[in-house]
Amino acid sequence: MSSITHSPAETPLPARREGQPATGAPAGSRRPQAEGFAPLPREHGAWSLLLQPFVAAVILARFWDWRLLPALALVLLGFILKDPLVVLARQRWVWRTRNPQTPVAARWLVYELIGIALCLTPLLPGTPLAPFAALALAALAMTGVAVWFTLRNKQRSVGLQIVSAGGLTTSALLVALLDTGQIPVWAWQLWAVLALHATAGILTVHARLRMKIAAKGGAPKGGEPDTNPRRAATWAVASQAGAAGACVFAGIPLLALPLSLSAASGASELYRLRRPASLDEPLKRVGYRALFVSIAHSLLLIGVLWNAAA
Repeated sequence: MSSITHSPAETPLPARREGQPATGAPAGSRRPQAEGFAPLPREHGAWSLLLQPFVAAVILARFWDWRLLPALALVLLGFILKDPLVVLARQRWVWRTRNPQTPVAARWLVYELIGIALCLTPLLPGTPLAPFAALALAALAMTGVAVWFTLRNKQRSVGLQIVSAGGLTTSALLVALLDTGQIPVWAWQLWAVLALHATAGILTVHARLRMKIAAKGGAPKGGEPDTNPRRAATWAVASQAGAAGACVFAGIPLLALPLSLSAASGASELYRLRRPASLDEPLKRVGYRALFVSIAHSLLLIGVLWNAAA
């Protein structure tokens, strides 16, 4: 914000140009406003990573209990808890003046904590405490890590996104725990395969974005490995192919099917990156394609685990 101010009578407003707002203040010079502000996650992929495992576990467990409602609310509230905490942490350690978004974030945080307490009330009495507490502590740890990374403007870190994918997909474990009082083998398999698929997708997306930046003459940030940004994504795809082979040797060959589908879709995306023209493909189209593959992958995984979860 400029430190020089003028009264309206002293300074005429500059002529408005096409594409600019009708105001004399330069773009971005105003402080963030509280009107219409809602501290909610804007990462569409993260919502998918949270909800798809939950729905898949519900279908596999044949779990149609009323406790699904507070369980789903608990998962959603735990997910959105990070955003008001980020605003409050920035107010405490980053911003020098009072931000109008801060009281809004504080109110959201209070409402969310009350909602979490209300959700826990019907869930705790009939759920084994140790595994439930382990899932809750893991969620709290992930929230703290995400806030810490965001404060340092590293919320796009590949490592953070991969760890977050592993955390978000544990929503499947909560459903299994509520249904059986434990976390059975099929639930761990569901979590592992979905987390592997998410990891490969994250690395492939980052490969595309970094190659797009490089094609425009940009350079990766310090510490970012990037003479060949496809290398990490290639390893992720190869790990899924290796996991599929391991499943065959371990006597669970059907589990190799969703792993193979994920590896094939990842390999297809990497092959597209060989053509410079593919870098200009709209990211929205890339996202829709990834969503379609993710849904197909989940449906195939449900079919593979159907008998095991019976």
